[in-house]
Amino acid sequence: MRNSSLLSAFTMLGNYLTTGMRAVLRHKTHLALNLLGLTVGLASALLILLYVSYERGFDKMHPNAATTYRLEQFFIPMNQRFPVSSPAMKDLLQNYDDRIQVTRINTGAPALRLAGSSQQLTLEWPQSVEANITDFFHIDVLQGDLATALTQPNQIALSEREALRLFGNSTAVGQQIQLAEQRYTVSAIYRLPEQSHFQAGSLRRISDEVANSGLAMNNVYSYVALPADLNQQALLQQLTRQLNEQAYGDQKISELQLRALTDIHLRSNLAYEVKVNGSAGTVNICLLLAALLLLIAAINFINMSTARAAMRAKEVGVRKALGASRSQLFVQFMLESVLIASCAGLLAAVLVELVLPQFNLLVNRPLQLEYLGSFGWILLGSTLSVGLLAGVYPAVFISAFDAKKVLSGDFQRGNTAIWLRKGLLVLQGAITIGLLVGTVVLQQQLHLLQNQPTGYDRQARLMVNGIANEQLFWAENQS
Repeated sequence: MRNSSLLSAFTMLGNYLTTGMRAVLRHKTHLALNLLGLTVGLASALLILLYVSYERGFDKMHPNAATTYRLEQFFIPMNQRFPVSSPAMKDLLQNYDDRIQVTRINTGAPALRLAGSSQQLTLEWPQSVEANITDFFHIDVLQGDLATALTQPNQIALSEREALRLFGNSTAVGQQIQLAEQRYTVSAIYRLPEQSHFQAGSLRRISDEVANSGLAMNNVYSYVALPADLNQQALLQQLTRQLNEQAYGDQKISELQLRALTDIHLRSNLAYEVKVNGSAGTVNICLLLAALLLLIAAINFINMSTARAAMRAKEVGVRKALGASRSQLFVQFMLESVLIASCAGLLAAVLVELVLPQFNLLVNRPLQLEYLGSFGWILLGSTLSVGLLAGVYPAVFISAFDAKKVLSGDFQRGNTAIWLRKGLLVLQGAITIGLLVGTVVLQQQLHLLQNQPTGYDRQARLMVNGIANEQLFWAENQS
């Protein structure tokens, strides 16, 4: 009996789909217009949501990302917050609770020379770190032994990109470089995730001089892994008091603060960041823009569906006369809506594939389409949302037709339907005009910033990095 009911339900669903496909294909012009509007709207929203998903996913791949924080300081006399702290804070943290794990990062490196060359170069994003850095950040070791570089003196690990820049290939293990008076051997090649605020062109063991600096010296980035049951507010209050007592003569100079690792990219825009971070405000604006684009696509579908309601009226009347219920007709029209949205979703995916390389250049992000990952869920969610949102009102409106009035020729649209359609048209027009005006204003502001007078002639100007002032401005310098 149960199998018979399931078979009947599947048979009815198949019948709905067959009838829906025939109804959709019967009006090819209407189908083409609907698909065009939905495809463009979905493709635009998908690109924006793909960017939003990428921005919100920063640093989530690292080990224990949910319980990892960066120790920061707010300097009261300067009224400014900085992402750096003292290396000596590690002892204070672990004396407070020995379950707290800490890793310290010191940035910078002297000029380098390759073995057998007198040409001076600079390392990009050079980092001196502790051996437990891999407990905090995901690092893919491509060649060699990373642990050796992080624990042994005169050993260094290079990122794949840095090895290629310095040596012309990514198989640089065993090569030697000169940093100031010390010669380093490349012992590992690694790769860091692009989707991380932490970047390092090279990794080497943090020096004892830096690691043993006093409390008043703020020259490291400190990352702490805290137990879930730890009272963070009490921790910060006690350590802030100890810091001010021991480093600043009991003056209220510094206030310790914590920032979640996964919040750094979007919610931290401090001086001395490792690299330029993103913006939570930009991400929220993008979410709003994607929602508006999906809403415009849905409204356009609703208006076109209700506009041809009269063409479906006789169909509804005949089917009701033959015994079809309103709920059956509602399901039928909803399936038609979801079917059209699904076709638009497939076309939108094709369009996104075509324009994604240009979009990546625009947003400066390496976005990728993972149909079994985040993009697949975004595509499925957006398609179903538009299909259901756009199909509800037409399905309710059309399935409510009275069979007697329709078949007798006494069919008239209600005032509610007319006013709703007019309201949707006005809303759609207002959103579209608002987006166009916003685009024009943004373009004008960008043009103004790019062409605003700087007070000097920007032609024939050079930006010089990595050269000491005494060498650059030496009166007898002929180079």
